[in-house]
Amino acid sequence: MKKEKKFFNGNFQKCLRMTFGLLLSFILAFNCYSQTEEVLDNKKVVELTKSNLGDELIIGLFSSSTCNFDCSISSIVQLKKDGVSEKVISEMMKRCDSQKNVMKKEMDFNNPSDMHEPGIYFYVQEGNTNVLRKLYTTVITGSQSGGFGTALAQHFTYGLAKASKKSSLDGVTANVKGKSGSVFYFYFEGSSQNSNLSNWWFTNATSPNEFALIKLEVKDQHREFKYGTSDAYTSKTGVDEKQKIPFTFEEIGKGIFKVTPKNTLTAGEYCFIYSATVPTAYTNDKVFDFSINY
Repeated sequence: MKKEKKFFNGNFQKCLRMTFGLLLSFILAFNCYSQTEEVLDNKKVVELTKSNLGDELIIGLFSSSTCNFDCSISSIVQLKKDGVSEKVISEMMKRCDSQKNVMKKEMDFNNPSDMHEPGIYFYVQEGNTNVLRKLYTTVITGSQSGGFGTALAQHFTYGLAKASKKSSLDGVTANVKGKSGSVFYFYFEGSSQNSNLSNWWFTNATSPNEFALIKLEVKDQHREFKYGTSDAYTSKTGVDEKQKIPFTFEEIGKGIFKVTPKNTLTAGEYCFIYSATVPTAYTNDKVFDFSINY
């Protein structure tokens, strides 16, 4: 019995030591990796060259490291003087060009004068720069006409009381947010050849004049707007002119329009709607919503 207990204790301690050893090895390996991962610059390349690592090995390190090379003419001349081969310098220049292309694409995307994917974009300030944020469509989830109070009023007025027709959107705020004084840019395809279901507004329409800007009313867990009225004898559909927020627009390029609200938008929820057809839960059932939060 004592021998079995001794055998068990010995094996347990052995397993414990092995587990601890493996864990320690993993920690050390991870620590070494973290410490050796560094940014490659011109100075490091010169050091690697003088260590006689060879061109292929140095170039291989470019792919597994963060590169921050200076590829100015004077720096390239200095690299050559320091013994860096033309092959390595050529790869360094390719890395510089790649970084410049990425930066240029980012700058071009935020240039409102360049054509973008059809749609409405919010030109908002982030930090010290202005960026374009696309307004994606939000589906109208419900439509209603009046309520209990309206039904009661219509009953006692023999249907003469007006009932408001309203459309609602889920949620109390939009995903895209900006500040007062921001402007918008509309981009139109100008051709039906590339039309698709997600951008049909910008194939049918030709200018922002076919859209309406309105402020949404926040109620409980949704936002809503009125799209018409009705009584026992008449029914009127369409966005009320009193709800529309006036804006001006100018064409700054073919199919590119800059849109500016005439009055500064106060904090709240807003949307652009295509006003050629009535927006309800069953037709033209999407709006381009955004928030003004400061």
